[in-house]
Amino acid sequence: MFAKSQKFVQIRHSDLSSRINRSRFIGGDGDDSIDNARRLGRLSKGSSLADSGRVSEDDPDYYKFTLKSSGNIKFNFQNRGDESIQFSIVNSRDRVLSVNGKRLFADVDDDDKSKVDARLAQGTYYIRVETEDGNSERFSLKLKFGSRNNDD
Repeated sequence: MFAKSQKFVQIRHSDLSSRINRSRFIGGDGDDSIDNARRLGRLSKGSSLADSGRVSEDDPDYYKFTLKSSGNIKFNFQNRGDESIQFSIVNSRDRVLSVNGKRLFADVDDDDKSKVDARLAQGTYYIRVETEDGNSERFSLKLKFGSRNNDD
């Protein structure tokens, strides 16, 4: 058979307070399910992050993060595409969370922004980004975690 040389590159996560830059793979980015969610790490008071990407009708994006403690979290979502994009905070069963009767969901029209604020308990959460129409719709998101009463 053929012997092939393979090169492996070590990937290091930078400080969560800096912008996350990742290369996308052609033909899919590997983060299209809860099981393959991009790991953002464990967030503590004062942690923030930003990311951007592309989402298509048949290719949602998922992010996974863990809160070290209970606290207020702010999500800022921006649609930079031509079709509506839905941003949801979901649990491990891919169900949209509700806090005090408010669903943690934003349907953001093209070239628009939305914010979602919530007080979440310590634990692991996911962000689901999807669109019902469109191919390669651009988006960006920002997340900021504080503790107690909006002391971020």
